[in-house]
Amino acid sequence: GSVVAAERRAAQCRERVAEAERLKAIDVLELRNRLAAFALHCDHETRGAARLRRLTPRDAQYARCRRAAAENARRGFFAGGGPFAGLDVVDVFKIENRCLLDAFQREVERRKTPRSDEKKIAVKGLFCDVPAASVERLVLYGLRGDAAPLERTLFDDAWLADQSRTPGAPTAASPGGFGGTVERKPTEVKARRAARDAASLEFPRAFSRYSTLESVRGDARKGGERAGRLRVLALCRVLVGAVRVEEDASTDGPEPDALYSSVREEYRPLKPENVLPEFLLLYRLAPAKDKTHVDAPALSGGAALALDGVARQAAGLFAEDGPAAAGDDAAFPRCEHKAPLALAAALTEAPKQP
Repeated sequence: GSVVAAERRAAQCRERVAEAERLKAIDVLELRNRLAAFALHCDHETRGAARLRRLTPRDAQYARCRRAAAENARRGFFAGGGPFAGLDVVDVFKIENRCLLDAFQREVERRKTPRSDEKKIAVKGLFCDVPAASVERLVLYGLRGDAAPLERTLFDDAWLADQSRTPGAPTAASPGGFGGTVERKPTEVKARRAARDAASLEFPRAFSRYSTLESVRGDARKGGERAGRLRVLALCRVLVGAVRVEEDASTDGPEPDALYSSVREEYRPLKPENVLPEFLLLYRLAPAKDKTHVDAPALSGGAALALDGVARQAAGLFAEDGPAAAGDDAAFPRCEHKAPLALAAALTEAPKQP
């Protein structure tokens, strides 16, 4: 009786593990496909002025971004015994926006005068969190509240209208079907529409040299149903310039370019043109090694070993070279989350009874 009950609990736990992994795979696929479609329209409609590229694990920039996220986790951020132990980077995207880059470089050059203080042109690589619903707006317009000037620069309506023209049906004046009329397709600009429909980004917003931002601390400590959801982290070049410490009551001196909190160790740039987004990291909080992805019943003996094997197999479904080897740094898992289209369907199948 006790063995049967233990096996039943183990089977139920396997089902929950499989369901959790299935939902995670679907989340990755949905966001990845959304960004892929946006990137395709963005490249064409801006004539290459703004691009979003998904980096492969073999790309050196992919490896550097993952390493930066892992090595710059705030010390003590993931408390011992907590539900999470680090960051698990799922995907990395490269942002290439010529308009944002030119504006950023102009601002840097403007400060390079013979009398300028070197500290006032300091450029730092900093992280900030980005709502998934705001990604398209960030790619095209950065953190600017008024997108109209950049929109006019990026999207040439005359060129787009010309691109929408397509040969029409043959007419009497076009024997043999040549020289037909010209019909105009709808001039919907999908990349622009996606950016307009995207959620606005709050600015000023917090930037940190740490990949673990204070806005995530509550979820990292307490866990919960949505704590392990897919998140977006932007790695940006930030022109810090003149800084005022938030805790300093004094307002003397020139107008600052950014505020700095010595308590949270976070910057708040005050000028959106001083921020150049370069990479998007899709990530999750990585469960601690001694925690399962879902709440499981207490098991022991053979049932516990069976459950451990199933959990390892589930993790292996996402791995490029199999599950991460024992002893890997928990803050930097080796698993490459590659979710093939068949994976979501495969995970919906009920696991076999032990």
